[in-house]
Amino acid sequence: MLLPSACPNIFELNTGDYLAVGRDVTAYMRRLLPVDAGCAEDEAIVLLPQRVVVLAAPEILAA
Repeated sequence: MLLPSACPNIFELNTGDYLAVGRDVTAYMRRLLPVDAGCAEDEAIVLLPQRVVVLAAPEILAA
């Protein structure tokens, strides 16, 4: 359930980079990453609902 103030989203910055707003699942997921993946101490693993990624994909691909 999302709180009224919660808005998972993907934003394009004026630099061309993207910012993802989602639920931080780093503590749980870090140990479950594939052996060829990693998450540095200054990074976070963020869960984005599928609908957010699907809706953002056409805009990201068109950029």
